[in-house]
Amino acid sequence: MPARKETKVDALGRVPLPADLTDRQLGQVEAFADEVEVEAGQVLVDQEGFGHELLIVVDGIAEVTRDGQHIADLGPGETIGEIALLDGKPERRR
Repeated sequence: MPARKETKVDALGRVPLPADLTDRQLGQVEAFADEVEVEAGQVLVDQEGFGHELLIVVDGIAEVTRDGQHIADLGPGETIGEIALLDGKPERRR
């Protein structure tokens, strides 16, 4: 029997920011969540831009750079943009 595909609620439930939400609350958040597949090398967030979304790495690796320098690699379950989403400031202003 093939493995069950992870759902958005499963992914949200492992992320620290929404992890304390109930299943019902996670289901409500899921209604606003979109799943997207991106090509290697695609820029997800620009360091000068304002944060308007929380991104969760479900599969693969997201490379974090600042001023062209490698900062970190983020893998499944890790998030991008949570602080900018909360404070509304561009990355550069932090």
